[in-house]
Amino acid sequence: MRRGRRSRSRGGKGRVYTSLLAVTVLVAILGILTIGPTAAFSSGTLERGATAAVADDANGLVGLEVAGSVTAGDRSRLVTVTNGLDRTVNAAVTLETASGSLSNAQTTLAPGESATTSVTVGCESPPETVAFTVTTTSGSRFTGTATRSTTVDASGCAQNTDGFRLTDINANARGSEFDNLDDEFLVFTNTGSTTLDISGWSVRDEAQAPYVVPQGTTVAPDQKVKLITGTGTDSETSARIDLYQDSGRPIWNNGKDTVVVETAGGREVLNETYTGSDPRR
Repeated sequence: MRRGRRSRSRGGKGRVYTSLLAVTVLVAILGILTIGPTAAFSSGTLERGATAAVADDANGLVGLEVAGSVTAGDRSRLVTVTNGLDRTVNAAVTLETASGSLSNAQTTLAPGESATTSVTVGCESPPETVAFTVTTTSGSRFTGTATRSTTVDASGCAQNTDGFRLTDINANARGSEFDNLDDEFLVFTNTGSTTLDISGWSVRDEAQAPYVVPQGTTVAPDQKVKLITGTGTDSETSARIDLYQDSGRPIWNNGKDTVVVETAGGREVLNETYTGSDPRR
């Protein structure tokens, strides 16, 4: 009788140990199904058996590189999303409030690929910050959500670019165009009443890579900017700024072409097509 009781007692302890082990294993499995805010995303889930590395935003499972600020009145980079997983993900960026408009807000990223979403914030009552949410999914195997924000720089909103005009065109240089590239040029004039900061502005036609205006270039009222195709040293007088594109071949078509000027943030200042009969030629 005593041996039987001892036998039952030992069997009960064995069952308790087995149950505790099963619970421990279950907790361990469930514990790796959820990732917390230590990765780039503030919340997310992974399939069973996957692991989540602890990382900052730039190096998370899906890395986020948020712009330090965006510029009101222009299109600015908001966030770059990088897929650090070993599977394709779908990424979507949405604004938390109606503070602007997004471009390239939805994309599909293969492993290792990145995509940049830009935002355009208007100058009329610009917000102090732009808050946005990034959501990524990979079927039912991964979902992640992160909400971030960045500041808005509205210092350039007072700059009115309407007075920046294309006033002279010389697309047909004298003699051989390849030998006389300094005689092919465009002239712009600030017809407005305030000085314009055109640093980082781009000038291009419909086919060529853009010319980017050097930093620190400002144009006073009635001052001209002569953009010369050839090679030379930039210079400035009170009446005119000379900028050289340093091109080894002609850029502007003789018969017809389009001149496009954009701010550093990508906002279009002018888009004008000229022909051979244009009075500015």
